[in-house]
Amino acid sequence: MKELKFAHWAEIVDKMYYPEDEELGIFVQHDGYLDKDLTPVAQLD
Repeated sequence: MKELKFAHWAEIVDKMYYPEDEELGIFVQHDGYLDKDLTPVAQLD
């Protein structure tokens, strides 16, 4: 049973998509995340 669970999760991991910004060397939250305007917390109402 453990082998089946491992195989199942290995397949899931292989199909995951991690959007990466190679220039910054980070994984972004989603495609286009870095295109958003950044607002400092102090400026939020």
